[in-house]
Amino acid sequence: MNKNKKIILAAVALIAVLVIVAGAAAAIFMGGNGYDDKVALGYRYLEQGDFNNAYLAFQEAISIDGTREEAYIGMYNAYVTSGNAAEALRYARAGASAANSSLLNSIVMQADATQPADPQQQEPTPTEAAPAETTPAEVEKLNNPILNEDMLGFFNMATYGDYTIRYGTMTSTVESEKYQIRLEGLPATLVFFDTTSNRVIDTAKGVPYNIYQPNEIRLDNVMILFGGVKEISYTVLKNLSGVTGATKTGNTINFKYNNCDVTVICDDNEMVTSASQNSIVPSNELVVVEKSDLSVTVLDATTGMSVADATVKAYAGYTTSGTPVEGKTDGSGNLVLELTESGVYTLEISKEGFITELFEAYILTGQNYQTFSISPVMPENVIRFVLTWSASPTDLDSYLVGTSGNGTSTNCCYYNKYVSDSQGNKVAELDVDDVNGFGPETTTLYDTEGTYEFVVVDFTGSGTMSYSQAQVKIYVGSELHSVVDVPAGLENGWQVCRVVNGEVTVTNVPANTEHAGPK
Repeated sequence: MNKNKKIILAAVALIAVLVIVAGAAAAIFMGGNGYDDKVALGYRYLEQGDFNNAYLAFQEAISIDGTREEAYIGMYNAYVTSGNAAEALRYARAGASAANSSLLNSIVMQADATQPADPQQQEPTPTEAAPAETTPAEVEKLNNPILNEDMLGFFNMATYGDYTIRYGTMTSTVESEKYQIRLEGLPATLVFFDTTSNRVIDTAKGVPYNIYQPNEIRLDNVMILFGGVKEISYTVLKNLSGVTGATKTGNTINFKYNNCDVTVICDDNEMVTSASQNSIVPSNELVVVEKSDLSVTVLDATTGMSVADATVKAYAGYTTSGTPVEGKTDGSGNLVLELTESGVYTLEISKEGFITELFEAYILTGQNYQTFSISPVMPENVIRFVLTWSASPTDLDSYLVGTSGNGTSTNCCYYNKYVSDSQGNKVAELDVDDVNGFGPETTTLYDTEGTYEFVVVDFTGSGTMSYSQAQVKIYVGSELHSVVDVPAGLENGWQVCRVVNGEVTVTNVPANTEHAGPK
């Protein structure tokens, strides 16, 4: 889903937006001083049309340093864009005075020249609190928590066999007849043990039977349940969509999501953080499923729109050998394939005018829903990057930064989706920008004779990007060049690759001050 574009009504303020946003975005890469981070956050919310959070972010920046103009300019633009001209002018006056901003002073002078000044109007001080209508709940919304329904839905129905298909096994230890399983692709411990009603453990093999759910799941970082935010209060948690029966006794919070019973430990301020102990108990109902169906949706990676009449072939295993189950997508890009059993499948998706691609699909017991993006064929001298990820963190951002072949500075991202050089030639374009999880988020590079880096940043700053299952596919012309998976241990920034004179080099390293831009 594309972010809403908002029109800034004052032309002079629009110039300020472009300048300040560019500096704020740099703070995301380089690690700002707090003030810069808040300004960047404010413009991000403004870009999304989330005015309340934009006000809060800019106000926090003013509280940090009330002598700089950027946050006042941001607040002015936020109120102008939302249609509140009076409040916009208040912050223009405050910035002109407190920050000695010539830009805001010119706005004030222009406004005073066209309408009488209001003697009752009071200027906000640099450390003034957020607007009166802002509630504590709206302040907490800055964290933007959202329940990770994808993960909890999986926990609700997945068996041991499903976990091994999706995440692979790693280690197994036994303690008091309880089997504790660690997985390669999930930062969690699964606990299995026999009960009076079910013999869960295959003692001959020393592992659980494939058909049983874990008796308990413990996440290394419970915040991946909440969209990857850094913390969440009990007040916000209990009101999240999908949460039912939330109670708190002492420091123990209990709630239910579908058939999962979730327990988390909060601190004395009722805050749940990444260090909070947790336990998730699924229904543990043994359900026999005779077949596994796959509902496929095929999207155009450059538009995010559905692709009709695409051929989808599903081969059992990791190769395209044997007889596939196949079909064609309907007018909405959807198709249901009736598969005989769960397991790993290789999907081949093709359509004229698109690059034929292979995908690994992990088919679980019952109904499965998966979306795949395919890229249109391009000229041989064009490079495309397609970013996908899971439900958490909700918003990963891609940045193509560098210098074009004729020296044009390039930063193609959510606030600067189209980059052209001084002759008007297209350098790069952000074709699709996704803010709600999964992707695709697609960037196409047309001028490949320069020097660039492709970087992915977690907008939420949650430190959970390595758990996101993020993947970038790199296309050169009509061929798939590379598939790059997010490395383990990554926090908020990821440098995927470099492009130098048309040659792509996969780097797959953290993006920090050393890897923030072209060298």
